[in-house]
Amino acid sequence: MIRTLLASGWTAFSDAREERLLDDAIDDTFPASDPVALNQPGSLVSMRYAAREHQARTTRRRHADRAAALLLTGAAIVVTLWVVRRRSRNAVH
Repeated sequence: MIRTLLASGWTAFSDAREERLLDDAIDDTFPASDPVALNQPGSLVSMRYAAREHQARTTRRRHADRAAALLLTGAAIVVTLWVVRRRSRNAVH
């Protein structure tokens, strides 16, 4: 197991994750003459980036859905009040 220091303190990785991290690190450093490509498809960095992008899209979509629901609710209330007021005017006359 690997122990690494994160902002929240020490943490331990499982053997499978340890191997994957080591493989990613080796892939990112060899051959030495090639430029380092951190965003190789399937690399840990690439997967983290994709996960963050998905979370950001999901959050934006959720906020847009909430705004649309709020707008539709407000429109329904306005229409309901207009109909009630119109009916009450017609009932008086």
